Amino acid sequence: MDRKKMTEAVDPLLIDYRYLAGLFDGEGCITVYTRKDTKGCKNLRYVLRIQITNINVPLMDYLNSIGWYVIKRSSSKYTIRVCYEARLEDRKAANFLIEVLPFLRIKYHEAALAIEFQIHKHSFGVHRNWKLGLPEEELMYRKYIKRRLSEIKAENGGYDEQRNN
Repeated sequence: MDRKKMTEAVDPLLIDYRYLAGLFDGEGCITVYTRKDTKGCKNLRYVLRIQITNINVPLMDYLNSIGWYVIKRSSSKYTIRVCYEARLEDRKAANFLIEVLPFLRIKYHEAALAIEFQIHKHSFGVHRNWKLGLPEEELMYRKYIKRRLSEIKAENGGYDEQRNN
């Protein structure tokens, strides 16, 4: 896979979100991670990230063509196969989750919480002076969402029998 070579963009109307939901349910991951802000903010940035890790090059090319950022991961000592990771962050991740949410079975609750997080984060951030840092209650909310996503993964893999019957 050549990261520098961009394939032609796929018409959004041709994207099959049911297929992508199934792929994401099986191979995807939803996280909120923290990183230092490079703009001088006192607090860490909380970033929504979704990713799909796979070895299938045509699949990764397809995800790249519809806007995913694809990177090559280093091989582990247990395998000689090359592995790729496709990622979306923040608004792009939330927009994808909104499209696939009706079709998700395993990651439905994680996705709903991630969408809520991103909407809240965006509405909170409008017209704020970030150099002052986040209020304590906002930091607590973001930490709670990050922890809750981990808990949902641990609870039966996020699978909801009532939703899937």
